[in-house]
Amino acid sequence: EKVRSTDDFEYGTRFRKKENALKFRYVEANQFYKKHIILDIDEPGSAFWWEEKNLPPPSIVVINPENAHCHYLYELNVPVYYTENAKRAPQKFYENTDIALTNALGADLDYVGKFVKNPLHPSWLVIKHNATYDLEDFGEYLDLQAHKKKQKLEASLGGRNSTLFDTLRLWAYQEVKQHTFYVSFQDLVDR
Repeated sequence: EKVRSTDDFEYGTRFRKKENALKFRYVEANQFYKKHIILDIDEPGSAFWWEEKNLPPPSIVVINPENAHCHYLYELNVPVYYTENAKRAPQKFYENTDIALTNALGADLDYVGKFVKNPLHPSWLVIKHNATYDLEDFGEYLDLQAHKKKQKLEASLGGRNSTLFDTLRLWAYQEVKQHTFYVSFQDLVDR
């Protein structure tokens, strides 16, 4: 019912009713019901990189006319759920496919797909392809197995704060064992 949106991230985001949110340049992609694989390509003239890399066409390419940077949206026939009771196997498949596409297209590794350029907003140029995909379809174009091991904490789906937390907690679990006193561990953390 409500979606976060903004025209400029410098001024933050707000929850708005869906019909009002769609009037803004950026909208939040649903993080619990992933209907698209969204990639951010911060390079001019990247709208047709999928073709140059022999990859399937994105369902939607949203182009910034000022710098020709793009968001690719690959629409999925079956969404992947990230709810409490959802199965982990489809999520891993989705994540591995996302990483494989990101690497193949040279997309931004730090982009977590939280906010997307709103393809309905007049600020952007939009190219639509009549294409939707099953996750298995990408296996024809990419070696999805090769990317399973590469999935590290570079880009947590929760955002930068989650990535920082996950990175530091794994370091801290091991490091705290090396200290007899909490004060010495805290001193190391503060450095």
